Amino acid sequence: MNSLVAIGGGGCAIVTEVDEPTAPIDYPFLSMGYGGLNLDFIILSDEVLHFTVGSAFSWGALAFNRDFLDDDDDPFSPEKDAFFAFVPEVNAELNFTHFSRLNLGVGYRFASGVDLSGYKNRDISGIEAGLFLKFGGNM
Repeated sequence: MNSLVAIGGGGCAIVTEVDEPTAPIDYPFLSMGYGGLNLDFIILSDEVLHFTVGSAFSWGALAFNRDFLDDDDDPFSPEKDAFFAFVPEVNAELNFTHFSRLNLGVGYRFASGVDLSGYKNRDISGIEAGLFLKFGGNM
């Protein structure tokens, strides 16, 4: 939007093997995906290395899958669930050019609405870190 505020979109996808009795038989992998709106406030944006603080407001889904490469659209998956995620974050950002940036950040995912075979909000909430590329210029 300008050199102080960034508005955009983003997403995350995770697949992991579940070694717990809560996983349905023949569905040992749990997949999670979410995406939504990102809002960042940029501190000293004209400096080559600077910082941002922001939040992501996302909607997503969880599902059990038969193998690692299945997606959450498996019509035979015994369980699926939707949830909301709020992720406040802090990032170090490096300006490459006027319109491209490399961003390394850490945040905490607060999940809400999770109810899937023994999984609750606290099981999906947690610290997350990421490496991001941003593209766009000032408006």
